[in-house]
Amino acid sequence: MDEGMVPYFGPHPLKQFVRGKPHRFGYKIWILASSTGELLACQPYGGASTQIKDYGQGQGPNVVLGLSAQYGLLPGTKIYCDNLFTSVDLLEHLGDRQLGVTGTLRQNRLHGIPLPTKKEVVKNFQRGELQAVYHQDMMVMVWKDNQPVYMASNHDDVDPMGTCKRYSQKDHGYIGVPQPKVNAEYNKHMGGVDLLDAGEKNYAITARVKKWYWCLYTWFLNVSMVQAWRLYRAHMSRRFLLMEKAEAEKQEKATVGERKEMVQKWNQRKGVEKRKGEIPLLDFMRLVVFSLFKKHGDPNKSIVPQQQALLPAAAMEEVRFDSGRHLVRIFDTKGVCKLCKARTKYRCIRCNVALHPDLCFYKYHTPEEDWEDV
Repeated sequence: MDEGMVPYFGPHPLKQFVRGKPHRFGYKIWILASSTGELLACQPYGGASTQIKDYGQGQGPNVVLGLSAQYGLLPGTKIYCDNLFTSVDLLEHLGDRQLGVTGTLRQNRLHGIPLPTKKEVVKNFQRGELQAVYHQDMMVMVWKDNQPVYMASNHDDVDPMGTCKRYSQKDHGYIGVPQPKVNAEYNKHMGGVDLLDAGEKNYAITARVKKWYWCLYTWFLNVSMVQAWRLYRAHMSRRFLLMEKAEAEKQEKATVGERKEMVQKWNQRKGVEKRKGEIPLLDFMRLVVFSLFKKHGDPNKSIVPQQQALLPAAAMEEVRFDSGRHLVRIFDTKGVCKLCKARTKYRCIRCNVALHPDLCFYKYHTPEEDWEDV
């Protein structure tokens, strides 16, 4: 559970400024995501008009309660959130719903819980030392890391203690520091929203339009693409494991001669099938676009030939000067001539560039050193 930012720099009453975010100006969105970066539920922040029910616990806890109800989290689900959302009342309320929650806690939300202040922890605690307070199924603790860390949970505990590495100026190197389990679990599962933001911004749609809603539309479109990519990778990885298991069962039932042939064929396919589950995001986006063109495009009306839409720039240069199958065709929409920059309805259907059908067409498809006096 965290907040995300949709970058927007135009004037709008709902535009926010959040310090410390990669994009500090834009629309704020409350996001519930899995620890692996899948979006589960979200709600744009709209001030008093935000479509989240008021549970009377403040903005942060209301968001956790609202999004968990919106998605319909099942009993036993664990939620991890930062100190903007965590409160003791939230732990109690979600505990009644049989939902676990763990998060960092602000000192002004301790509400009389007998824990030392930050100044006292800095002065009296050694690194790795902690103090915890329990009440029914809730636990609140303070742990001395580089700085005091206050955490609260209704399902995680401090035991069993683990260790983490921290730099020691006294020893001039990294040393092992005792770390409670609740902190290790928080570090492990918190950060799904950051993964979602990182995936969305890798190949985001950067075309800027003055309409206030355009950035929201493109953000949701980018997130949908990342969601589909993650699902595709998970499905293809699982598919590869099932294929490998089925192939092993077939080989066990085959004779020695047949097994050698089956092993040889499987080794040839194995690398290709495995790479399908490791496809990069950019290749997946190209695959989706090509599939959409192939399914919904009309070759008789499309301006961009489907076979050339995915060619890289180096391949297009080779196609440009290969002296073969370059045809001029007239289209309903005008374009800018690649050479003279004037408007024209003519276009080379192989290179997919606007060109006038006489001198411009000749010069574009002929190297400059071979130009004749025309």
